[in-house]
Amino acid sequence: MFIIVKGRKLNLQNAVVRKAKVITSEFLDKVNKESSRIGRPDMYITTLLVMHTISADLLEDIDADTFELLFDKFKKLENIKTDKENLNK
Repeated sequence: MFIIVKGRKLNLQNAVVRKAKVITSEFLDKVNKESSRIGRPDMYITTLLVMHTISADLLEDIDADTFELLFDKFKKLENIKTDKENLNK
């Protein structure tokens, strides 16, 4: 999956994206169920808005060069892991 962040195209690893979606979906499902249980559907929407605001603020604090550096490091670490796995075959 590719995403444009601050004008830079970043390649996200599909396996990591899938896992992040599962974790996020599980959390939101729990919030939704708890909101229904206590009769406060506004809690679910409020949680979505708070998550959006917090994540936007956190992402805004990271400059484009740092994003690129982080993703390059992750890619290199993944390549090292794959190389080691291939050597052990």
